Amino acid sequence: MKRYTLFSILVLAVAMTMAWQGLLPQPGYGRDGGGTHPVLRRGWIDQIDTGTLVIDDMSYRTTKKTRYYGRNGKECGLSAFRVGQFVGFLSEQSLLTDVYLLKPGKEDMRTEVRTPTRARQPGKTEIILQDGVWRN
Repeated sequence: MKRYTLFSILVLAVAMTMAWQGLLPQPGYGRDGGGTHPVLRRGWIDQIDTGTLVIDDMSYRTTKKTRYYGRNGKECGLSAFRVGQFVGFLSEQSLLTDVYLLKPGKEDMRTEVRTPTRARQPGKTEIILQDGVWRN
């Protein structure tokens, strides 16, 4: 009888521990949020220079220790990356540690920049030279 009681207490203790872990407030994800794991940030490569990589208008430094990974997850070199590619990256204080080539999803696509257009005035579509000045 003693073995069954000890076993049921052990099972109850494990179940309570698992339930308690879910009820405790969890730290934020990423080092900025108070967690211990870095957050994989994502963006588009705007420029590649010696020692720097510009991703979404932010300049990041690269070193010999920076690791680059292709879409298959295997390590590759910086030569596999081009301007306009979508990447995921880990950085600490503007220093890139890991760069991953990713396939962008719909939510990752850049918004289209549209320039405002002037509305045309009806009847004034013709350009003419008047007193040495082109007018419409």
